[in-house]
Amino acid sequence: MDEQEGKHLQVRLTSKDDKYSVGDSPFSIPSSVTCSDLSSLVNDLLTASNAEHTATEFDFLLVDELLRSSLEDSLSERNLSSEATLEIVYFPKNQAPESDGQIQLNDWISSVDCLGSYILSGLFDNHAYVWTKENGQCMGSIPHNASVKSVAWVRNEDNESPLFLTGAADESLRMWQLFPEDGVCQCVHTYIGHGRSVDCLAVDPTGQRFCSGSWDRSVRLWPAIPDNVGAAANGTSAKRKKACSGTGDVDPVDKQPLLTLTGHSEAVSSVTWLDSGSVASASWDHCIKVWDLDTGVHTATLAGNNVFNSISYSPLSSLIVSGNSDRFVRLWDPRSEAAVVQKMLRFHTGWVSCVEWSPNSEYQLVSGSFDKTICQWDIRSPKAPLYSMTGHTDKVMCVSWSEPSLIVSGGSDSQLRLYKT
Repeated sequence: MDEQEGKHLQVRLTSKDDKYSVGDSPFSIPSSVTCSDLSSLVNDLLTASNAEHTATEFDFLLVDELLRSSLEDSLSERNLSSEATLEIVYFPKNQAPESDGQIQLNDWISSVDCLGSYILSGLFDNHAYVWTKENGQCMGSIPHNASVKSVAWVRNEDNESPLFLTGAADESLRMWQLFPEDGVCQCVHTYIGHGRSVDCLAVDPTGQRFCSGSWDRSVRLWPAIPDNVGAAANGTSAKRKKACSGTGDVDPVDKQPLLTLTGHSEAVSSVTWLDSGSVASASWDHCIKVWDLDTGVHTATLAGNNVFNSISYSPLSSLIVSGNSDRFVRLWDPRSEAAVVQKMLRFHTGWVSCVEWSPNSEYQLVSGSFDKTICQWDIRSPKAPLYSMTGHTDKVMCVSWSEPSLIVSGGSDSQLRLYKT
């Protein structure tokens, strides 16, 4: 790093990983340095103390925000003093997601969810499909009488014959069990109650219950523990195939809702669990409502100025992220009595159709937009995403980051696109 003429600043560079520590002494550096300059400085210092150090690209955190301009500009933008020693924390930069292939389907993809090596997708061709991540093989095709608008895996201990849910525009909501060795999916339950399209699903992290949201403006709570899975799993392959084709003697059992939550004045577009006793729902009525499942009443309302398309909650950050029709990604604290936006993430140029938190980071999330892009964000960098992923040729309609090392997106170009993280 060149010692430029001009103003200098005192900074202390700190790493939480001893492997990258450069000591506690402050440095005098030009105020014009950027993140790249600081990264070069740290690498030079580490190489000086260890000839075997491998060059690493670092990110730098100044007062809870990632450095994305020169130090001088960053201090000016945030009204921070340049007189005191600046405490800067650094860590290895996240690598860019890598494209891991795509699966070309035959219609718009409205929803997607991942479980291990399986990808579950809902399509406008009135079917849901289960795919293998490795080779894009179709493991099952699930029929409805209208567009499948929502899908979700039920995460439990049985990963050999996993359960999943599908909701459709024909008002139907069903639970299925996948039998990979037979290449079939058997309907276990039908859930009776919604009067219009079932557009969103969210399963309790324990796999005990799930909730659904609909164009009938309601949120409904259901049991996720099936009655007859044991019998189905113990049956012969031939019997299962007959049941899945509709010619067998195993009929799905109808289920009624445990609880119906009303209060939205427009369609419910997204639901997410906050904990085992509360959920949040987003609606086209410009509101997010938080519900207590013990009392069946909403305990908080987060009011926006436009349509909410998607929400996701992170138990690591305790924040809700929302995707809205005005191009912005917003962060909300459902515990705050003020019910105001905590932060806005700006990049997209079209509707933000889908959002989801990283399953293992309190800072990272992914968003998809009608502008054909997918963004990986660190909420400590609100003015620009970590990475913008291209490849879709039309609107991005759904995204899943339910597996730590995989982001999957789907859109109106009928493509499932996979990215390694």
